[in-house]
Formats: sequence, C-alpha cells, structure tokens
Amino acid sequence: MNGVQRDHNEPDTSEPSGPYTEGELQNALASVDDPAEPARAWLRAALADTIVPMHPSYLLALSNLFSVPRAYFDNEIVAEAINQRIDFATYAATRGITFTGPCRAQITDNELYSLQIRAVELLDQHLPPPTDSQK
Repeated sequence: MNGVQRDHNEPDTSEPSGPYTEGELQNALASVDDPAEPARAWLRAALADTIVPMHPSYLLALSNLFSVPRAYFDNEIVAEAINQRIDFATYAATRGITFTGPCRAQITDNELYSLQIRAVELLDQHLPPPTDSQK
C-alpha cells in the first residue's frame, strides 16, 4: 500500500489520476462503514505496512476509487497486467501521445492494447529522443 502514499508536503491537487491523498482513501473506505472508524484503522494499518486481513468490502471500495478490478489486490497476474498498461499509458503521455475512445472496432481489449503499443512504437520513431525527465 505504500505506493499510494503522498508526501504530506505536496499540495493536494485532488486529481483522479493520483497519487491519492489519505483523505481520499479514507472517504472511499468510509462509504463502507458507519461509523467510519474501523475503515480508518484498517487504512492506517495498511499504509504502515502492518499485516492486516484483506477486508473484501474495503478492497472493493478501493478498486472503485482506483478504477481497477477487485482482483488487482490479490492476483499478481492481474496486477502486473494493469501495472504494465499504466506504465505504457504514462510513457505514451510523456511523449505527447494519448488515446481517446471509445473504440468502435469489433476487437478485444488486448487486441486494441497491442495496436496502441504498435502505434506508439511507430510514432516514437519520428519524435525526438525522450529527455531525462520523460524517461
């Protein structure tokens, strides 16, 4: 869970792309419990890397906040596939390449992703090399 922590000296921009503030995480979890204190205690333990049981309701709330499937938190294959797509989208965006949708073609998500990777590879051949800040 450390990957979602934010340096408290950073301004809270509240952008949905993250990093998420502790308050945003608490609000997502508070929607599960009334009163919200059990959710806050669970989040504090998770952020401190304390071993805590995976509470299915909390993980569902976090998956909704992060826009990832519930399996992201307990299936390494799903998590790795999503992380690769996030890394790809981040790299493409640093190069000024974005994709918008929806895709109206009758292809699977994986086929679309493969086409996007190929498009970035081709466009990258015609762009100046990435700067150190883009790597």
